[in-house]
Amino acid sequence: MNSRRQFIEGRLGTACNADDRFTPPGRLEARQDALEALQKGIDAIRPAFSQFENELTDVQKAKLGRVVNVSTEITAVAR
Repeated sequence: MNSRRQFIEGRLGTACNADDRFTPPGRLEARQDALEALQKGIDAIRPAFSQFENELTDVQKAKLGRVVNVSTEITAVAR
């Protein structure tokens, strides 16, 4: 019985220590991982978006620019 309790306590301790997302360094590391994933996503779609943008007419580019600026302003106000 005692060895079973020690096994369970050891597993719980390992599980709790492994999840350090609640410590300042752990939160920083999690945020850094999220930002790196976001950067990889941006890098993945950049060529396709650049090609799309290059195929737009000047009028279409202006409309797209207005939409992007409005969504950026809305995001800034929401923060």
